[in-house]
Amino acid sequence: MGDRDRISAILFLTISILVGVKASQFPFGNMKRLGPGFFPLMLAILLGVLSLILLVRSLRRGERSAIEWPSRWSGLVFVSLAIFVFSLLLKPFGFLLTTVIFTSVAFKFADPGRWFAPMTAAFIATFVSYFVFRLGLGIPFPAGILGY
Repeated sequence: MGDRDRISAILFLTISILVGVKASQFPFGNMKRLGPGFFPLMLAILLGVLSLILLVRSLRRGERSAIEWPSRWSGLVFVSLAIFVFSLLLKPFGFLLTTVIFTSVAFKFADPGRWFAPMTAAFIATFVSYFVFRLGLGIPFPAGILGY
C-alpha cells in the first residue's frame, strides 16, 4: 500500500495547493463576516495537512508494491458519462427533473432488485437538496421545462 498512499498523497497535495491558490484570489473576509475565499482556503489547508501526514507515513513505511489498475473500467466510464450527460441536461430540463432521473438511475444500480426504494430515495434526496439550497440558501437552480 506504500506506493498507492504515496501517489494519493501527492495527488491530493497538488489539488490542495491549486485550490488554495485559487481560493486566495477571493476575499477572505473577517471573523464577523466571512468572505467567499474563507471556506475553500480552510478546506485546502486541511486537505494539504492530511496529505502531508499520509505522505510522511507512506515514506516511513518504505513499502514498494505494484500498483494494480482497476480490472473493471466500466463503472468508472459509466459514472463519468453519467456526470457529463447530467451537466448537459441540467439547463434544458432543470434541476428537479434531471436530478430525480439521474439519482433514480444511480440508486437503481445500487439496489438492482427493487424499484420502490431507489425511487423513494431519489425523490427524497432531490427535494431535500432543493429545499436546502434553493429555498433555504437562495441558490438559483436551472428551471428548465418545468419552470421551477
